Amino acid sequence: MINPSPKPASDFVRNVGQKVIDSDFGTDLPESSRDRLVLTTTGGAVLGAAIGTYLGFQSQQGNQVQEQWRTHGIEHPHLTGYSHSAVPDYTRVCHTEGSGKDQHEVCHDRLDGWWHRYSPNISWNQVGTYTAPEFHNTRWAEPLLGGFLGALGGGLLGLGVGVGVNAIQHSLQHDQAGASSHPPQTQQARQSLETRAGLLALGGATVGMLGGGTLGYVSGVIEQAQKEVHTRDWMGPVLQNQRIGQIPADYYEHNLGLGVPGLGLGFGKGSSQGVYRDVPAYNGDGTPQLQRVQHTFDTARYGPVGGAIMGGLIGGGVGLAAGVAAGTLVKMVESRSKDNKPPQA
Repeated sequence: MINPSPKPASDFVRNVGQKVIDSDFGTDLPESSRDRLVLTTTGGAVLGAAIGTYLGFQSQQGNQVQEQWRTHGIEHPHLTGYSHSAVPDYTRVCHTEGSGKDQHEVCHDRLDGWWHRYSPNISWNQVGTYTAPEFHNTRWAEPLLGGFLGALGGGLLGLGVGVGVNAIQHSLQHDQAGASSHPPQTQQARQSLETRAGLLALGGATVGMLGGGTLGYVSGVIEQAQKEVHTRDWMGPVLQNQRIGQIPADYYEHNLGLGVPGLGLGFGKGSSQGVYRDVPAYNGDGTPQLQRVQHTFDTARYGPVGGAIMGGLIGGGVGLAAGVAAGTLVKMVESRSKDNKPPQA
């Protein structure tokens, strides 16, 4: 009998489903406990994203823009010294010892040297002030941020619920903790479950990406409709990038076997590097020079295109979580139905 030609798409879907069904996510929990954690965490993330997005739209609709003029200091930098750190540089060295069944790998960290790094210590003296405008949104929340924070908070809350449920389950059925009463599945049933779980995960990610992109686009349209464009003039300081001093240059010191920094071989030790900062320019009477500054402020946080891209990314992640939750739920339902199925005579 000739085997049917391989189907890469079907294999990919089933591989995704296998990850959803089998992955232990680095834990040592029993399978049933792990599935509950996955379900509560992903379910919480989906619910939180939905609530956060809704509240974000509500907040966005009531957003207003406020103009404020703030006083800023004009500061002159002075180099007062420097800080030094010697960071050890290790290389992992491994070799094989023993033979046959006793053969094993032995590793140790070899100290090759130290990275010597210097950073300037700078003090700032205020020599004047100026006033400049700022524009702020009265409502910080909007749909994209609301959806992201909602998914994060909902996932953490769902994780906590899952941990609590597992603890209660463990205390009620302590003698059965970690046991598995699920009868073995046939290969055909197993593949069918993996395919459904894979379709749910990929389908959820696709639907979430499309839905999130649409909501992000709508949110961007609202942002553009509510935005304000203002051009303002003010007098700001004249700043010039100048050298305010020098400090030792970074260098590498090779360990000569003594294991103590300062007793090795360092190429570049003793050289220096300049320190540059923006320094105010001064008038003849010693007051800071001011110049006219003009800037146009656009208060929109993003537009339709940016909103669609960000919304699609967030929605894709939330949709994937929904698909994983659905796949895990299908697995749990099928497992329970097998547990409750009466034994055949």
